Amino acid sequence: MHKICFALMLLAACQSGAADRAQLPDSSLATVSGGKKALDAQVQACLHNIANVNTYGYKLRRVVLSELAPPRTDRDGRGVHTGLDIGRGVMVSTVITDMRPGALEATGRKLDIAVTGRGFFQVRMHNGAKAYTRNGSFTIDCQSRMVTQSGYLVLPEITFPQDVIQIGFNPNGSICITTATSPNSRTPLGQLQLARFMHPEALRPVGSGLFKATETGSGMPIVGNPGDRSSDIGNLLQAHLESSNVNIEEEAWQLTRLRRQLGMFEALFAPEISSGKILSASFRR
Repeated sequence: MHKICFALMLLAACQSGAADRAQLPDSSLATVSGGKKALDAQVQACLHNIANVNTYGYKLRRVVLSELAPPRTDRDGRGVHTGLDIGRGVMVSTVITDMRPGALEATGRKLDIAVTGRGFFQVRMHNGAKAYTRNGSFTIDCQSRMVTQSGYLVLPEITFPQDVIQIGFNPNGSICITTATSPNSRTPLGQLQLARFMHPEALRPVGSGLFKATETGSGMPIVGNPGDRSSDIGNLLQAHLESSNVNIEEEAWQLTRLRRQLGMFEALFAPEISSGKILSASFRR
């Protein structure tokens, strides 16, 4: 309670007397700017999560901060150490992706497929690069190939006959179809494979629900058929999609907390912000 009262007193004092207060010395601006940038990044990540709460296959993003160490050299580059090593503030260390699965939603649509394990669908982007996604909302393009809603080719490539009338995806990834010429029989068509990663949280998001592998982070993809219990790559569940794993109540609470901190920060350092010595930072992955 005492801490809250003290913070409110600080805020009131800053709002009433900011114009008359001496600005911070230039040597402190880097520390203050780092704190402002860290708050900005956290707010923007939270807003991004809230905006994608209804995006199938979306994975929560969280900003990780790191303390900046005290300077260890003097002006001549010699190592120094004193009992006054306070530190230089904070910096955005990285942005991690929370790969916990989202809830499964029944859609009734035959080209909607969910993964029940750790696997990712493989796609080829328009520039030829390979990417990975948990969003299994697929469609058929003008060449009768299975593609994402953005038109990215699903791998391994699956091409349907022109007269296909029923499509079935088994839990193990095998595909069977029924055609107008053979309406009473199910014909095997192909095998859908998944990719898994040793460290999926280090995959790099590239938009449209897609991720790219990072050789030194996520590791390279391990491709296999669904249903492999030893790898937990997962099974397929037709006519379902995986919802985002964003908890809207938790994100709303986080955003409220961050905005209060940001408001306090802007009140405390109003002269430095108004003079342009402290700038906001754009959020980048």
